[in-house]
Parts: sequence; C-alpha cells; structure tokens
Amino acid sequence: IEAYVGAETFKKGVNAYLQAHAYGNATSQDFWTAVAETSGKPVDRIMPTFVNQPGSPLVDVSFACAGGTTQVTLAQERFFLDPELLKAGSSDRWQVPVCLKTSGQQSVTCDVPSGSDQTIAVATAGCVPWVFANAGARGYYRTAYAPEALKAMAPHVEDALSAPERLSLLGDEWALVRAGRHTVAEYLTLASGFGRERTSGVLGLVTGGFRFIHEYLTTGATRARFEAFTRALLRPSYDEVGFASASGDTDDRRALRAALLGTLGTTGGDPEIVAASRAALDRALGGGRPLDASVADAIVRVAAQHGDAKLYDALMAAADRVTSPDEHYRYLYAVADFRDPALIDRALQYSRSPQLRSQDTAIYLGRFFDNEAARSRAWSFLKQHWAELESKIAISWGDVNLVSSLASFCDAGTRDDIRTFFTEHKLPTAARTLDQTIERINNCIELRDKQTPTLTAWLATR
Repeated sequence: IEAYVGAETFKKGVNAYLQAHAYGNATSQDFWTAVAETSGKPVDRIMPTFVNQPGSPLVDVSFACAGGTTQVTLAQERFFLDPELLKAGSSDRWQVPVCLKTSGQQSVTCDVPSGSDQTIAVATAGCVPWVFANAGARGYYRTAYAPEALKAMAPHVEDALSAPERLSLLGDEWALVRAGRHTVAEYLTLASGFGRERTSGVLGLVTGGFRFIHEYLTTGATRARFEAFTRALLRPSYDEVGFASASGDTDDRRALRAALLGTLGTTGGDPEIVAASRAALDRALGGGRPLDASVADAIVRVAAQHGDAKLYDALMAAADRVTSPDEHYRYLYAVADFRDPALIDRALQYSRSPQLRSQDTAIYLGRFFDNEAARSRAWSFLKQHWAELESKIAISWGDVNLVSSLASFCDAGTRDDIRTFFTEHKLPTAARTLDQTIERINNCIELRDKQTPTLTAWLATR
C-alpha cells in the first residue's frame, strides 16, 4: 500500500489517522479510511479483501497491440499450490493494485482491477514484446504469463528488470510449475535468461529450482544433459568471479561465488570445480591455508559428494579436533553428503556413537535425507534402530525436524511406509509436521510424473 500511494502520502495518511484518534479507540477500517482520504486512492476497498479473507491472488496477464497502444488484460483467481485446488478454482477475489511496466518504457501504469477481467491501455510507442505486471515487485500477488511472453522476456530480464522484480518473476514461475499451471520447460526457458545474474539472492532461487529438477525430474537418460545445460548457463559467471575471493569483493559477490561454486560442483557436476574443491579442502584439513569462510560450506559439500574413504576419515578427525563450533558442524554434517554406500553406512552408524551429542542426533540424521544417494539407506537405518534413537531424536523438537526432513522422498512406496511407521510409533509433537510431509511428498510425486516427460522433450531441443 505504501508503494501504491507513495511513501510521503502514506506517511501523511498515518499521521492523519493518529491525530484523528489520539487518546481514543480506533479500528482497522479507520486506518484504511484515513489513508484513502489522504491519497485519493481506494485503499479502503483494497485492504479488507486482503485482511478479511485467506489466501493470495494470482493475476493472469495477457496483452495485445491495438491502435498503437498495448492493451493489457488482467484476470484474477485465488492461488493454490495444490494443483487440484487451483484447478477447481475459488470465488475469492481481491482489490489488487497492479503496476505495469513494459519493454522500453520507463513509466509505470498502476490500476486496481475489479474482480472480473479488466483491460488496461498502456501508452507505448507501438507494440511491445513483453509486459511485467508487478513493477517494483511490491505487489502482494503472483503473476502468470503466457509461454510466448516469458520467452520474449527471458533475454531482457537482467537489464530491464530490477533484482526484486527478477526475484518476483522467477519465484512466481516456479510456484506455477509446482502448482501444475505451467511446465518446467517454460520455467527453464525463463531461467535461461539468468546466466549472468549478479545478485546472489536471485541466483539462489535459480539454483534451488535447478537442484530440484536435477534430483527429481531428470532420468538416467537425461541427467547428464541437464548437468551440461547447467554448466553452459552458469560457468561464464563463475569464470568471472573465480574460485578465490578478491580484496574488493562485496558481501553479495562472495555469496554469489558460493552459490555458483556449489551449484556447478553438485547439480552441474563440473569436474574442474570438483577437483579445485577437493584440493582446497585437503589443504585446509592438512593444516594449510584455511577455507575462505564465505565459500567453505559450498567447498565442503562439493568435495564430500565426490569424496572417498580418505576424505571421510579426514573430516571425522577434523570434526573432533577443531575448537570452532562452525567448523565442527561443517565437517561433521558433511559426512552425510557422501555417495559411496559403504561410507554412508559408516556415517549412519556414527549416530549411535556416544561421541555424537544427543541433542545433535536428529539434525545429523536429517542431513542424510537431503542426500539422494543416502535417503533410502537412512530410512531403513532409522526404522531398524528406532527404539535406540527415539529418546535422542525427541530432544529440543528434534522429532519435528526429522519428520520434516522426510519430505525429501518422492515415491509412493516410501510415503506409505512413513505413514505406517509413524502410526505405530507415534510422535504427538510432530503429528502436524507428518501431515505436511505426506502432502509435500504427494506434491513431488505428482509434479515428477507430470513434468519429467516435458523436461525430457525440452532437453532434446538443446
């Protein structure tokens, strides 16, 4: 609302509200009315639709050129992450202040569409290839664009949209994929425009989506192709920032380096980055130059995912030796990232050791479920040793955290096994978390079944 009416106008509205109701009682409606009267905008119609009903709106955006101006049509519905609920629809509607920016235009057009479809004329010099419907990324709504619009927008996102706008666009598109409205192909077409992303927070959203796609939507036949796509897209940015930090690096550049290094070394399987990470970690564990703190987590994870017994032993020894809690947990939890079955089993057995503090047990075990190679072995181990581990897992909400980590599974067999196991071994404090875990697994299964063929077809065209 502050962005919609303007910061100074909003401040005047707040002051008017405070003065009118000083030393007295007031309602939320009084506040909305004060801002509406000060700004001359329908704040008193907007706010109740967001405060007095649940959920958030999804604004569908389409546009066409007519008479030398771009005509933008906005349609509204309630957003649901659950594909079935989104498909079923809802009668909920909002008064949404929507601000539009278009290709090549500096000005922003704002309007408050009614509950039904509404067309807004945007002053443009001829037809424009794309329209962005959340200028400034300050609107509390998601947006949906046609595939052609996303394709037209993708090459320009880095120079035409601000970092918050890029974050909003990419987050909305991934949410629409998860909700079954859009395809992973449409998401990747858009994400292809983020190869030179320089803001770590935005890049982190890109790489998070890539990790999910790599783990759950690729097959044995397509995984290498997706890894090659990841390397081709992100390696130029990594080559620019480099493996080692520089004296003039900002905090965000350091975070960007960590995101690139970690993604290229894991999702991208880049052999050069894997080798550099292992060399840096071996040097640090051997008493040489310590790891740069800004990339230490990424380096350790990359090295561990490709690690051997020698590295496993070195990490466990270092976890016992170091005095810094950060280093201790970095090295200790890294053993859950190994892919070798024998090393995974060794690391799981460590959870039964008196050397592991009881309060660390749940977090330690939960890390294995984040590892595709260790997940099934960890579940079998947990069931087998439940009687021994349960009292440790229950410390400090550890049971809630552990049950939440089981949402990393994406198959019906394990989902049913989880439900059966915790029906027989009840965890009252984690009951709601268990329901959420089952729901997340179901969403993953549905998404995988629907999107894997789409990804396969998209990769075949690359």
